[in-house]
This record gives sequence, C-alpha cells and structure tokens, in this order.
Amino acid sequence: MKTSHLPVVQITPVHRMEAGGRFAEGDYVTRDGTDVHRCTNLCDAGDSADFVCVVAPQSGWTTAGEVESNLTRRYSRVSYTPKMQLGRDADDDQVTS
Repeated sequence: MKTSHLPVVQITPVHRMEAGGRFAEGDYVTRDGTDVHRCTNLCDAGDSADFVCVVAPQSGWTTAGEVESNLTRRYSRVSYTPKMQLGRDADDDQVTS
C-alpha cells in the first residue's frame, strides 16, 4: 500500500474581516462624533465587535480604556491619528470623520 505525503500547511486566521464593508479590526470608529473607539474582536458575521474607548465622548457615557461589546452598525469609521504617532501632546490628537 502506497502512502502519499501531503505537505503540512500552517493556517493563520485573517483578523481583518470587514464589518459589513464598513470597517475592520483595528479601525477607529465613533458613535456620536465626539468619541473615538478602536474596533477589536470582530465577530465572524461582522455584525458585532468589542470597542475600546480611545477618546471619551463629551457626554461622558464612557471613559478612555473602557471596552464595550456592541453592534457594528452603531458606529461610523473616522480618521484618527493617535498623539504618539504625531509626536505631540494628548490635546493634539487628530480626529476627522
């Protein structure tokens, strides 16, 4: 009996799944336009994820560092450059929608 040797293939999951074409893990998003969250742990269906607060909203409904699980449709992608990438102070974070 002849045994064939199949190559061993390492399968690495892709963690940059799109959320309904809106955004992917690692993207910065907002709920009310004054906050910034980072999308993490996007579910396989792309309809929910964990969101880490990076910039707290003016209304105070969450604080920086807090994580919430929520539906992706409640968020919109924003262009955000953290202060460490800019080499500036915390008050100089750049957010545009």
